[in-house]
Amino acid sequence: LSTRTSSETALTDKALLTRWFERCYRAYTEPLEGIVNVYALQESSTDWMPEWKFERVKPCKTSSGTGQSFFLERSSLNKVLADAKLWSGSALRVYMVTGPPGVGKSEFTIWLAGQLRLPVYRLCLSSGRLTDDRLAQLLSQSAITHNSVLVQVDEFQGTVLRWLDGSGELSGGARGASGVTPGGFCECLQGSTAMGRGIVVLTGTSEIGTEQVKQRLPAVFRRIHCVGELGWMSEQDVRCYFRQFLLRFVPGNSAEEWCQWEDAFLRKDGPWAGSRPISVDMLKQFLMHQITESSCLGLGDFTSTATGTATAGGTRGGAAGSARAAEFLVRAEKRKEFFALICDKERAEDFLTSYA
Repeated sequence: LSTRTSSETALTDKALLTRWFERCYRAYTEPLEGIVNVYALQESSTDWMPEWKFERVKPCKTSSGTGQSFFLERSSLNKVLADAKLWSGSALRVYMVTGPPGVGKSEFTIWLAGQLRLPVYRLCLSSGRLTDDRLAQLLSQSAITHNSVLVQVDEFQGTVLRWLDGSGELSGGARGASGVTPGGFCECLQGSTAMGRGIVVLTGTSEIGTEQVKQRLPAVFRRIHCVGELGWMSEQDVRCYFRQFLLRFVPGNSAEEWCQWEDAFLRKDGPWAGSRPISVDMLKQFLMHQITESSCLGLGDFTSTATGTATAGGTRGGAAGSARAAEFLVRAEKRKEFFALICDKERAEDFLTSYA
């Protein structure tokens, strides 16, 4: 890029170009509205350093969305959200989110990134080839091209169990087998190589949050600013998810009609009313399964609607025009039959047995 100037306007032209470059850089690095760009490590050779590569685009979900766009907000994570909004723009914040499989830990991570308009960098510390030095390099500013990111350390319980078994850092600070050690991990969170701002979310099962683990790994837990635990769904959670998810496919129901079908779905002798633990994924998969069944039974029709789609490459997403998305809508005269299928107790029992 070149431009012609003169001695009288050189400084003014330089300032103008500087502002233009800054705007271009911000537009290039900031994600598009409504999506989250996800990056993961890719390794082309065992001899080379792994690199962050764009993996996929995830749509942002909201509590007012319907169908797959709905996100069930949980009060147990309100503190994490508040802390992230307050401090992650100026400091590195570390959170731990625990809970059984399928309760929505990874989905919360994507939702949090969408709230703060940050890209997600997914990382797993269980690989023995990922050493302290490599981790420090991967989390350095030269490796992460965005100014601020959300790093998700998934399946953190595997790393914690390895540390507790002594296959990471041994007593006295000595290093055992290959892999990231507690000391090296802490250095990346709060040391000279730590990121200046952004978020690190450690997700894993509930056993990593016990007092026994905290006592054995005090340095790690001192660097965690907030802990949130996601449990099984309450009856109110099931009601809310039932309505918001199905609203995409059955528009037009009155509030009274929705309450009637919620009560039918949560019948006391059924599986959704508290007789067994229910996760978000269990409920979502069941509703999707029954909607597929209703489509096969001819209870609705597919309608084409124009939707914007987005792709990403390099360091940011980019619009890819619009596409025609087919949406399934239940016919008005078939709603009663549709909800009878959704609320079928025996089908639910069979599904949950096979899911387990």
